[in-house]
Amino acid sequence: MADVSKLRRGQGKGAPPAPATAVETVTTQPPREKAEATRPLQVVVPVSVFEEFGLQAAREFGAVKGSKQALFLKIWRQYRDSMIS
Repeated sequence: MADVSKLRRGQGKGAPPAPATAVETVTTQPPREKAEATRPLQVVVPVSVFEEFGLQAAREFGAVKGSKQALFLKIWRQYRDSMIS
């Protein structure tokens, strides 16, 4: 068996952390807009069209999650508005 009596005892846990500064809480921020429910839309296109669409989405909205969706919605709104006029 190990002789634990020779082990040094710690100096304690140390000083407590400094109190937190005032932080803006979630309740003081304006509420988010309620997003409309979404449904997946699947289409089959040639690989070249898929890649070109992705590149265009990255150019317009940045290479971030949701850029293809944003580009599709932009195109859809332009189409819809042209049909109404």
